Amino acid sequence: MVEEGATPAAAELARHGITGRAIISAYDRLHAVPVIAASILLDGDTFIEDRTGFAAWVTPVTLGGVTVDRIAFRPTRPAQWWSERGAAILGEDAAISAALSEMSIRLFRTPLAWLCAGCDGAVILGNMWPLSLRAEIVPEDRDHARDIAALHRRNLTPRLALRAAA
Repeated sequence: MVEEGATPAAAELARHGITGRAIISAYDRLHAVPVIAASILLDGDTFIEDRTGFAAWVTPVTLGGVTVDRIAFRPTRPAQWWSERGAAILGEDAAISAALSEMSIRLFRTPLAWLCAGCDGAVILGNMWPLSLRAEIVPEDRDHARDIAALHRRNLTPRLALRAAA
């Protein structure tokens, strides 16, 4: 729902399910602005910001409050994204924290779903299993659970604990 009097940027985020509360939560987790609008050009699986490119949203990949990479995606095609430096996971701090505290972690399919949840959880960005992801995983749904299990098997990583999807 778009609030009356919202800025154009806030209205655009709200149209895609990212609430003001999610933005505040994301900022608290990332210690950075969670999403910006940008123009990008593609270079294979990576991107560069360039005003002659196409419109995308860009979110930081942080580790310990430091931006180590950035992910770009179009909100109308959230299942496709590009990184600047090839990050393996979005939400690595959450993955490490969950593993150390023996808690579960929510795993999302897309950066957009992760942003809608206030960056509470993680997104696997590539075809390699992130080594920091060692906590019990809570997938979005059963299909997502199957996709996660298949990726885990392909990478021959140790133990996987998958909670039943809702």
